[in-house]
Amino acid sequence: MSEPPQLEQLVDLVEVNVPEGTRLDQLAEAVGVAEGLNVLADQLIGHFVDRARDSGASWAEIGGALGVSKQAVQKRFVARRVPRESQGMFTRFDDDARSVAMEAVEHARGAGHDHIQPGHIVLALIEDPQGLPATTIESQGVSLEQVRESMRAVLGPAQGRVAGHLPFTADAKKVLELSLREAIRTRSRVIRPGHLMLGVLRDQKSPEAMCLAGLGVDRKKIEKAVAESDGE
Repeated sequence: MSEPPQLEQLVDLVEVNVPEGTRLDQLAEAVGVAEGLNVLADQLIGHFVDRARDSGASWAEIGGALGVSKQAVQKRFVARRVPRESQGMFTRFDDDARSVAMEAVEHARGAGHDHIQPGHIVLALIEDPQGLPATTIESQGVSLEQVRESMRAVLGPAQGRVAGHLPFTADAKKVLELSLREAIRTRSRVIRPGHLMLGVLRDQKSPEAMCLAGLGVDRKKIEKAVAESDGE
């Protein structure tokens, strides 16, 4: 195995790159070299994060291997795994909302479903028990397990894992569109998980919204919590 570059080699590289430069020129060059190494290091770790995910490792397991939380590793690497053809769809998503979108993909894949449906988005939204959707639902006396069971009933029985790109259904895309409207309505510059939750609930005739309402989830209370969060 080849050894990583040593300090002396990097110093030589800087001096070769700016042989006639002043000490300040060399300092500026050293900053550029260091930034390049940081990018390369991030790409190296990201490569093996992708391989771990493809082998079936969970975000929690990957976070444990890196010594950080599941949420931290998702924020750092989740954007790398957004399919290129779908990246424009998530332009206004903040890091947490992007994590929800990718977690929805994983819920669908893990259940053997070949499309991402609104129910998968709901399951992803309550994955973080400290997130606004989960805490607001629980504050209304509805357990997250009740929500999971309800969404699984809507989605149908689990099958086996599926590989390849999983597209969003028309109903799931509608949720994303409605979440954008909610963000605009609350004058938020980005789409957050709370807006996605409102996007699910906004279509009151959808199976997911009706199930949540049947459990006792009050859309108005979530709207208030999202508005307060956006105002912070």
